[in-house]
Amino acid sequence: MALRFLIKTITPVERMTASLGFSRHCAGVKTAPPGTSGALPERPKKPASGYVQFVTDTIPLLRQQMPNAKSSEMMTKASALWKDLDTATKKRYNDAYSANKEKWLADMARFEASLSAQTRDQLMMAERKARDERRESRERRQRKRQMNERQKPRKPANAFMLYIQDRQATRGDRSQKDFIVDMAKEWANKPESERAPYVKRYTEAKEQYQKALVAWEGQMIKEGRADLVRTGSQPVIDTDEVPKSRR
Repeated sequence: MALRFLIKTITPVERMTASLGFSRHCAGVKTAPPGTSGALPERPKKPASGYVQFVTDTIPLLRQQMPNAKSSEMMTKASALWKDLDTATKKRYNDAYSANKEKWLADMARFEASLSAQTRDQLMMAERKARDERRESRERRQRKRQMNERQKPRKPANAFMLYIQDRQATRGDRSQKDFIVDMAKEWANKPESERAPYVKRYTEAKEQYQKALVAWEGQMIKEGRADLVRTGSQPVIDTDEVPKSRR
């Protein structure tokens, strides 16, 4: 009964499959590669599976019911609801996907037939570049998350930011953007003697940060996570000690 109520009360929303990672590889590419002119044609987008569409429809309701829950928790809950979904409702989702998929395959066939060899090559190049950029972005986010989990020291606020922090109480009704613009003007007009205390605080904090960073990187290297440290801090491999089979 509760599941039927859930299905009746939810409303379709903008598809979240791009963030879920199911359809982004089929998204159209509009930007032409360097050296070419004009936008490239978009590939027809692959439809969401029955499961993905159910999750897309369910997440907004779960967000209302679980406002403080993490995205991963809502995904786990939505997956559990799909698993327990009654057969008839699940069939409606899967049948809709089958119909959409059949139409998508026909659209793809027409799309491929309409491409010239040059456009096909350009499109493949652009899609490959987009995939590489997504992968690199994903790897950067993962690396940053791993560094945060291992409590990498954070860079200190610079002298200007320290000044802004001290002046925050004077913001009043100004927007943060306007406030920062005003503070930048104030800072630019201040004599060196008034900037000096902030510069000193920053210099001292920066020295402490650099010491903490070196210690942290040393610990990461000991733990076998040299991939998380700066390139210049990574250990140098002595090629004389590396077996010939690994060179």
